[in-house]
Amino acid sequence: MNERQTQLEAKVNQLSQDIEELKSGIKSIEQDNTRLKERLYKLEKNEELSGLPSAKSPDALYQIAESYFREGKFDDAVLQFQNFIDTYPDDRRVPISYLNQGLSLINLGRKEEAKFFFQTLIDKFPGSEEAKKAREKLKEISQKG
Repeated sequence: MNERQTQLEAKVNQLSQDIEELKSGIKSIEQDNTRLKERLYKLEKNEELSGLPSAKSPDALYQIAESYFREGKFDDAVLQFQNFIDTYPDDRRVPISYLNQGLSLINLGRKEEAKFFFQTLIDKFPGSEEAKKAREKLKEISQKG
């Protein structure tokens, strides 16, 4: 009986320690939660976003389009590159945007539509590296035709 009581006391002590560890863990989680709520509040107030591009900035729009292109979401890429071109027609990345639109359409099997973007690129930026690539792509499409 004594031995059993000793075992029970040991288990009660272990459970007490486990409970204290849980309490400590809960307190740590609550502190983390409080910090996250504070950060979220600051983000909502834009206090921490001052160094980041806004959703309408040329960098942000281009990055969105480029990420769709890299991920193989070609329909979305075509639309986002067009949004970028329409919003920032004088940006230095407009030629590559036209090229990527054409390449996206080729990947979608829409070669006739791709020709339009390649030709637009060539017409608007004839001396650019992108126009050179567009000419090559037009030639490829015509040969495979």
